[in-house]
Amino acid sequence: MASANRIEGIGGGSRGVGGISGAGGSNVNPVNKQLTTRAQNIIDELRKSQGWKKPTPAESQAVKTAAKKNSIERIKKGMG
Repeated sequence: MASANRIEGIGGGSRGVGGISGAGGSNVNPVNKQLTTRAQNIIDELRKSQGWKKPTPAESQAVKTAAKKNSIERIKKGMG
């Protein structure tokens, strides 16, 4: 029987409070890990070649907030 803080998935998997078990990387397919690492390395090389700096967490959050605000405004205009 599942514990009280776990939800049984359709395929028999379980999801705890922190999300799907194994999502932290221990159960992730090694091929997918390599692709993610390779993609990140390519992005880092591109930044370096173009002279771009990596955004700080605050800058990233500001961009996400602005994008969400713009998305909401587009939806409102479409309904009005």
